[in-house]
Amino acid sequence: MKSIIHIGGNKTASTLLQKHFFPKLKKFIFINPENDESQVDLKPFISLLSEDDIFYNKFNKKLKKFINKKVIFSSEDILGSQFTSHIAFRLKKVFGKCKVLLVIRNQVDALNSWYISHGSGLKMVPKSYWRRYVSFNDWLNFIFYFKKKGPILALDYWKNYNIFSKTFGKKNIQILLYEDLKNNPKYFYEKLGNTFDVNIDFVSKALENKYERISRKSLNLKLHRIFKNYEISNTVFNFLSHLIKDNKKINCINKKNEDKITQFFTEGNLLLSQKIGIDLKKRGYP
Repeated sequence: MKSIIHIGGNKTASTLLQKHFFPKLKKFIFINPENDESQVDLKPFISLLSEDDIFYNKFNKKLKKFINKKVIFSSEDILGSQFTSHIAFRLKKVFGKCKVLLVIRNQVDALNSWYISHGSGLKMVPKSYWRRYVSFNDWLNFIFYFKKKGPILALDYWKNYNIFSKTFGKKNIQILLYEDLKNNPKYFYEKLGNTFDVNIDFVSKALENKYERISRKSLNLKLHRIFKNYEISNTVFNFLSHLIKDNKKINCINKKNEDKITQFFTEGNLLLSQKIGIDLKKRGYP
């Protein structure tokens, strides 16, 4: 069994896999650069994802010991990088010939989810502005303006498939659909089990009735929009949530936004469909 690199994608239950599935595969060393509890020194791998060669090359000796090990390396930060092909090359140099697992999701749904959990509040700003409310229209326009990095690049599955298939070989790229996990979990478990050479019962036991995160509530987002300040809106929400039932699914995308997203991703999804033999259009993708 080769090492396996899990590259996300974003908003496709990566945290679920990282918490409940990968650590149970005892044949592998599991490395997640965002996991502070890891038994492995993460500094070289954080450098691999984010630093210039002059700093990254200092870790060459530490990384050489992984070349013949069975490793699961999992990080969502790969796909949103401007230098994905550079990271892919580094990963191959460290882990050698390995499989690459990519879980994809309808980009319209993925962006809706991404906005709710991350995009609706300002980040990478001074503390007094942190998590100030951002409307979906403003966020969508922003990420499309900077589409060569971040969410739009991360969800360009065709571009990312090309990068990793050229680096690791087409036969080593495994693509699963997030929609199967939600709507046909047994099929998803079977495909995931085949990738890691474990049976469906093992996967089912690890993932069934497990949840990565509690979804943000509609009321919470509405209060954020009213108060603008995240801490204030959260305080009010925590008080009101005991009084008001809120199970409404949040959909922030209007027809105009959906058309914009669809227009951008349609061609790449069609090309990807032809390569992987899955009709993504029939599965509801742009």
